[in-house]
Amino acid sequence: MGEENRLSISDARKMLTELVDRAAYQGQEFTITRNGKPMAKIVPVAGAQAEFLKLVRETVADSKDILRALE
Repeated sequence: MGEENRLSISDARKMLTELVDRAAYQGQEFTITRNGKPMAKIVPVAGAQAEFLKLVRETVADSKDILRALE
């Protein structure tokens, strides 16, 4: 996926429109922090959907392995 940037929640608030545009049109990702700790991310929708589907596939595969072990 695209490059990742970190910024504080107060900075993100000031430039939210720009961050959303950069995520949507340039594929960039942003980690929003509070007191230096990651709290949220802004990511392109396509990237978020792909990551979600990957997680679902991994979970299903793990479930199948567990069920086979129980047989």
